[in-house]
Amino acid sequence: MEAINLLFSPNGRVGPREFGRGVILLIGIWLVILIMVTFGPNLLGAMMSLLSMVTIYCYLCIYGKRLHDAGITAWGYVPFLIAFLFLFMFLGGLLITLFAPEGRELLLEWDTLQRRGSIEAAAELQPQVIKSIIVPMVITFLAVNALLAWIAARLRSDPQPNAYGPPT
Repeated sequence: MEAINLLFSPNGRVGPREFGRGVILLIGIWLVILIMVTFGPNLLGAMMSLLSMVTIYCYLCIYGKRLHDAGITAWGYVPFLIAFLFLFMFLGGLLITLFAPEGRELLLEWDTLQRRGSIEAAAELQPQVIKSIIVPMVITFLAVNALLAWIAARLRSDPQPNAYGPPT
């Protein structure tokens, strides 16, 4: 299956192997985006942030196809998304607290500035915050993505044609 169809079409089915390739591609794209946002110029970071929003749709398409292969509607992606958000926040917060305590303090300061409405001060502090927490966040991102992709890949494929297409 070609990459464009794999990432941008929610229709059809995909087996575990092709699903894994798609997830690896998306993780690579996210890592490049994260590096550009963290270390690139502000304008490039803003453009990369917009691109990251597009990849959310790509995740929906690839997980949807994998779920279709198991005979499950693409709405089954919602629990994966909720699990990703929960695990990312929990594990990320834990790793930041354990391995980047200075980043935790900066993150709390940044949050306080935003809540007070000091947007300019928060914007000035943001690059420093991101650089201080980048390593725990990348580790968290990779671990959570790997876990959820493994779970989705382990779903049993429907060996018969189903409402979503022929078997893969």
